[in-house]
Amino acid sequence: MRRIVLALTSFTAVLATATPPLDAQSGTTVSGFPAAEDGASLSFPAGETRRLVRFAGVTAPAPDAYPYGTWAHLALGDAIAGNEVTCRLSEDRRDAVCTTPGLGDLARWAVMNGFAVPEPGPAGDPYAAAAREARAAKRGIWGGAR
Repeated sequence: MRRIVLALTSFTAVLATATPPLDAQSGTTVSGFPAAEDGASLSFPAGETRRLVRFAGVTAPAPDAYPYGTWAHLALGDAIAGNEVTCRLSEDRRDAVCTTPGLGDLARWAVMNGFAVPEPGPAGDPYAAAAREARAAKRGIWGGAR
């Protein structure tokens, strides 16, 4: 048990030093090891607080919307665990296109797996085909849809 605690402590220390806080990062790109906040947003370390970044063009159920919001939140958390995520922030810095090696665009991944849906309008258009595929396959939130 002591070895596990030491290993986790060491791993946490490596992550903390490998990810500069958002206030130390400049420009419109943010990289690091965030936590999932729901099925379509992440929070990055930002000094003493955390900075919320939501995926552009999609929305997901709230994490407390059982069962789908809970599933979406947990699935995104599992997908990004231990992987560096890079987010290209929009001009207003309120949302972003976030990617990670192996999964690519995380918004597309969330929509393809039925954990998020495209927003109406041009921002959601790139994800429309993925949403149709998820619905037809009854993935995620579409599992109970008729």
